[in-house]
Amino acid sequence: PLAPRHSPSSPKFHETKQQHFCPPHFTMAEEKNNWVRVQKKTFTKWINNHLRKKGFETIPDFEKVSEEFDTGIRLMNVVSALYELPMPRHNKTPKMRPHKLDNLQLAFNMVEEAQIKTNFLKTTHLLDHDEKMILGMIWAIILDYAIK
Repeated sequence: PLAPRHSPSSPKFHETKQQHFCPPHFTMAEEKNNWVRVQKKTFTKWINNHLRKKGFETIPDFEKVSEEFDTGIRLMNVVSALYELPMPRHNKTPKMRPHKLDNLQLAFNMVEEAQIKTNFLKTTHLLDHDEKMILGMIWAIILDYAIK
């Protein structure tokens, strides 16, 4: 029900305003976490759909999507699947940071060859599991693929 209208100078104005205030269901942090979770799930499904079509291994857990790109191999697979670029020679089991960085540079070369605009991204963002930047990268890939 709507509160009766009172003038702002009336004491009743403040009482009715407080009585009919509905607190939000979620805090800002909860809303943001929910939004990020939905993004991760949606983006992972989209990527997995395209990886599956080309016979590449899919991402098993959308909650850990930001950890899936740290070796560079997953990004190479995605770019290869979407843009039909050949996979470069790379370290198939990189364990150490320098080996992962080498693979990531190869993956970034593929991204550049596919002309995907990711000038905001650095190899260390993927290596360090920077969730915000990785989700931004995936979104840039989705937009680019949808346009081309």
